[in-house]
Amino acid sequence: MFGNPYYDDVATGDLHISNASAGSSSAYQAGTATGAWFTDDFDGDTRTTPWDIGADVIVPPATPQLSAGVLTPSTGNQWTIFEWTINYWHPYGTAPTNVKLVRDGNLFGAVNMTLIDGDPGDGVYCYTSTMAAGNHTYYFTAATDMGNLRFPETGDLAGPQVTQLVSTAIPYTQDFESGALPTDWVQEYVSGSVDWIYTNGGHSKSPGCCL
Repeated sequence: MFGNPYYDDVATGDLHISNASAGSSSAYQAGTATGAWFTDDFDGDTRTTPWDIGADVIVPPATPQLSAGVLTPSTGNQWTIFEWTINYWHPYGTAPTNVKLVRDGNLFGAVNMTLIDGDPGDGVYCYTSTMAAGNHTYYFTAATDMGNLRFPETGDLAGPQVTQLVSTAIPYTQDFESGALPTDWVQEYVSGSVDWIYTNGGHSKSPGCCL
């Protein structure tokens, strides 16, 4: 047998095949039937054709699953990159038609998520984006050959909480003649107009240069 059989807990000697990972187990439906000698596994579960390798018959969930939906970080400002991830699993390894993120209940604004780990039928899907200031909510959906999924099944998950990063515009002419030079700034002359912004201890400029 090649590949990972996905035992429940090798460290404690529990060699049952994980039902949740059945579609990815190298033992799943990879055995040869020996029904002339026995038809049950060591738990008394009836084996079905094709057989699984080993003494344990795998009984996967009957339908695809969405699980472990996570947002990181849960708080930030309007420049923070937020990441949403969700696990998708299909009992036969079939890829979903789509996995989507719905924010603030806006189903028409749902965005497609991208596979970042695993296989399309047993993997982790992700979406990253900034968010406007405010308190937001989200949930996940998936369209599959066995129906539509939602995580959570009802209600929304909270997040992210986004605060507005306050910017203060400083009037500017050459040599800051109409405005005070902020602490730790160094001025250089640049031809053309330059708009200076001082933001919570930071700074930016266009099109000039500064420190």
